[in-house]
Amino acid sequence: MHAARASIQKDLVVKDDYVYAMVHAEGKATAELLKEILPALITGLSFPNTMRWGTLDFKFIRPIRWLVALYGDEVIPFELANVKSGRISRGHRFLSSGDFEITRAADYEKACEEAYIIVDPERRKKLIIQGIEKVAEENGGKAEITEDLLEEVLYLVEYPTALCGSFNKKYLELPPEAVITPMRDHQRYFPVKDAAGKLLPLFITVRNGGSEYLDVVQHGNERVLRARLDDAQFFFDEDRKKSLETHREKLKPLSFNRVSAPCTKKPSAWQSFQKPSRAHSAWKKTRSPLQKKPPSYRRRILPPAWYRNSPNCKASWDAPTQS
Repeated sequence: MHAARASIQKDLVVKDDYVYAMVHAEGKATAELLKEILPALITGLSFPNTMRWGTLDFKFIRPIRWLVALYGDEVIPFELANVKSGRISRGHRFLSSGDFEITRAADYEKACEEAYIIVDPERRKKLIIQGIEKVAEENGGKAEITEDLLEEVLYLVEYPTALCGSFNKKYLELPPEAVITPMRDHQRYFPVKDAAGKLLPLFITVRNGGSEYLDVVQHGNERVLRARLDDAQFFFDEDRKKSLETHREKLKPLSFNRVSAPCTKKPSAWQSFQKPSRAHSAWKKTRSPLQKKPPSYRRRILPPAWYRNSPNCKASWDAPTQS
């Protein structure tokens, strides 16, 4: 016992009031380490929502159907969720012939592309942008590409192909936001504008597949968007049948802050944020030239410009407020 303790103490180093332990770990082959690292890497991934399938207690964002684990041309064997790792993967659901074999890890990207899967996200992103811009130019417009929508589409498709659809010009009488929101937020379409920045009755979508039967895909997307825009037209027309004051009365039961102030007070509260407080006004009169800001400066929070300038809220902005 004392001998063992003595051997341990030999490996302990005291320096700068700290005790350091000298640990000697023997190295392992890479393939052996990967058998432990890869399962832990997969199970360590976190998602906002997960699911179970079958009778398993294992949770993941989607059911795991196959695992490819290669080091060079050697398979790294492990099992996860009753699925054993190997070298067999699956191609595009409709364009490929099904399962395919990956001989070496270095051939992974090429083998997937032959099965109609573009693995590299940067390359896939470049193809999506080029396809959208080309289709928009062919139809006499310019697509409005936002980073959020582009990233979402990027991870929804494996083999991207852009196509253009159209909708009835009557919907252009709606506010542009009422047309763009259903396209962008609900259908993941890219709106198209002319050289002057005016919205055109066109949209661009990216399908997960090749260029076959694009007319069928276009027709299906147009039908879905038409239903969305019909809803927008209906609610816009119904809202205009009532006065702004009537709509404002409906805000009274709703609260917008911790002290349960009604939403009717919200524009007034924003307006008060723009006015300097009495303490700040007094400080401005007495401050020295070297003082740039008061010790306790109340932060001003302004509403968005589109809300400040909209006719829906101008009526309530003139209400008297206290600073």
